[in-house]
Amino acid sequence: MGAIEIRKDIAFAGCGGQPFKGVLYRPTGVGPHPVLVAVHGGGWRRGSPDTYAVLGAWLAERGYALFATTYRFAAPGKPSWPHAFHDVRAAVQNVRGRAGELGIDPSRIGLMGDSAGGNLAAL
Repeated sequence: MGAIEIRKDIAFAGCGGQPFKGVLYRPTGVGPHPVLVAVHGGGWRRGSPDTYAVLGAWLAERGYALFATTYRFAAPGKPSWPHAFHDVRAAVQNVRGRAGELGIDPSRIGLMGDSAGGNLAAL
């Protein structure tokens, strides 16, 4: 198993200028490494990038990076579409735009999610 680096609180701006933070799990070393952008579940109303702590570390030990992101949650009485979708797209664009700084390969980016995050990733 390889050594890993965990970088918490990597800030990026979602649609509307609202700041979001993600967590990057990556192998130590030069890179660039392929990366998965991971979108957590939670019924569009809750959840955390911490959902991917185990998978992120596991992948990083094997040569892959994982960027766990969040998005705006749905709230009663407020429109929720398409905000969360735009936030996930902003996360992917952020990872691609900062690939050199993050030590990842901008031509090898995947997107995954579970539950509500899987829906957002599929969109």
